Amino acid sequence: MNPSIGTVVVGLDRAINYVKLSRAAAYIRDQKCMFVATNTDGSYPNAGGVISGGSGCMVAAISTICGKKPDIVIGKPNSVFIDLILESHPDRYCDHHLMIQQEEGVSWIPLHPPGHCL
Repeated sequence: MNPSIGTVVVGLDRAINYVKLSRAAAYIRDQKCMFVATNTDGSYPNAGGVISGGSGCMVAAISTICGKKPDIVIGKPNSVFIDLILESHPDRYCDHHLMIQQEEGVSWIPLHPPGHCL
């Protein structure tokens, strides 16, 4: 275990395995690392209607192993990044919007290609 590691970020990993799950959980449980989840989506659709496990599957597995829920979920539907963007750029109004889930009181985020902000 590397003592300089202070945060474990868990997201979608299409090459997940038992060693990765166990190591992540050990850092969170034994080294008291911060546990950050990118999102908690349980599944996502693929071409042809196939449903695959999402980041939430990895988050749930690691949470079960270490006995701790994430300290923070930074992606949808939580507003952490959206709040930072809006706080950092309050004077920017854009003509493109991305609709996201309305949990946490968030209904949209400015999304703009270069040159499209007013």
